[in-house]
Amino acid sequence: MPHYSRHGDCVAHGLWDAPPQLEYQCSLNRGGALTQADAILIASAHPVLNESRGRFRHATPRMHIELITLPDQTKLEGWWRELESRAEARYFTSWSWIGSWLAILPRGRQPKLLIAKQDGMVVGLGLLVKGRTRLLKVIPVPCWYLHETGNLAFDDLVIEYNGFLLDKACASDARDAMLSFMLQHCGSASLAIRHADSSYERWAGDQAHCGSVVRTDRMTSYLVDLKRARQTEGGHLAMVSANTRSQVRRSLKAYAELGPVVVHAAETLAQAKSYLTLLKRFNERSWAKRGQRSGFASSHVAANFHETLLASSFARGEIQMLRISAGDTDLGYLYNFVHRGHVAFYQSGLNYGLLDKLDRPGLVCHTLAIEHNTQCGHSSYDFLAGDHRYKSSLSTQTEGQLSHLIHGSNPIAALDQAVRTWLQRWRAWPSRPVMAAQWAVFVCADVPVRAQILLDGFTII
Repeated sequence: MPHYSRHGDCVAHGLWDAPPQLEYQCSLNRGGALTQADAILIASAHPVLNESRGRFRHATPRMHIELITLPDQTKLEGWWRELESRAEARYFTSWSWIGSWLAILPRGRQPKLLIAKQDGMVVGLGLLVKGRTRLLKVIPVPCWYLHETGNLAFDDLVIEYNGFLLDKACASDARDAMLSFMLQHCGSASLAIRHADSSYERWAGDQAHCGSVVRTDRMTSYLVDLKRARQTEGGHLAMVSANTRSQVRRSLKAYAELGPVVVHAAETLAQAKSYLTLLKRFNERSWAKRGQRSGFASSHVAANFHETLLASSFARGEIQMLRISAGDTDLGYLYNFVHRGHVAFYQSGLNYGLLDKLDRPGLVCHTLAIEHNTQCGHSSYDFLAGDHRYKSSLSTQTEGQLSHLIHGSNPIAALDQAVRTWLQRWRAWPSRPVMAAQWAVFVCADVPVRAQILLDGFTII
């Protein structure tokens, strides 16, 4: 195995050599030596090569990446907020969400801090908790979770647009280097990034091509372009289908018979807490009618988290609690986050059953909330991930979110992936006869052919 020096020229099997000022440091204990994988990390952070000479055309600032014990809250908040001012972050990776999440985690679930620095300046931050996932539903394997825990009680809070907090000046380089560092550091452990934005898809695809087992689940977020709504004659309703427009107007007219339909935004923290209490009551009642329990309304973890979030963020205008009423009658309550002009709908409590016909409190409440935020001058209204008819009916555009689970080169993970693929295809009814034929081939085949069929996910060979 070649030796890669931390300083000076660094040869990666003769492929390239770095200038003396290039330095890469990592927190893994290797006695000062860099492995070939480290050299690949350097290359990912410093991709500009002179093809004719095999050298860098110029030295880019050096990247230093560490996975460290969580510093004290004051120091971490200072780092996070300072980097947040240089990042294109969503609300879910802002300190408001992250700090509230940290505040409710039990001592045994405290994360590690992944930090990337460039010339001494922090350019990337992420919090990773080491938990477990299961392969084939029964085999536990260690797994690092980004901004989650692997425990459903805490992860039911549902972070979206997940990812590292990154300096926008070098976001792509920092992201790739931090991800590659984690994959190397994981060893036999897996890496889970749930509800990541689309910028992580290319890297996950690269890992799959390099032999890692990567499971990716896709979800769609539905959004309304409020800037366009302000510029469109007739506003938001003029941008949706004629059928949706008709449904909203007919329901609005029916609710108006109960009294004027208006939107009230909570103005004080006490009022916001009162609205949240009533939202939970309606939310719980809606789930009970379906014979289920509301996780949002009944979870002690959720209650502690949102109490902390409200107390820390409402005064900064980041929490929007809306009450929509017809006269003295509540139609519903909406709980939204507001961050840099982006309004994200998080939870609702709707009063179903007020009308015999045309009873559409969700459609009406969201339409009025969209109109309210259009008038407030915000740029977008985001329904967040999840396929529901009202979201697709009211939205004007979509955005992808992807959950990635990366296992590395693990034969058990490969088998798990093959079984999942087979089950997905089996559930698709038109393909079941083909799947049955493949199963017959599998049963009759010898061991090497069976192994190949499993690895190929029961595709026709």
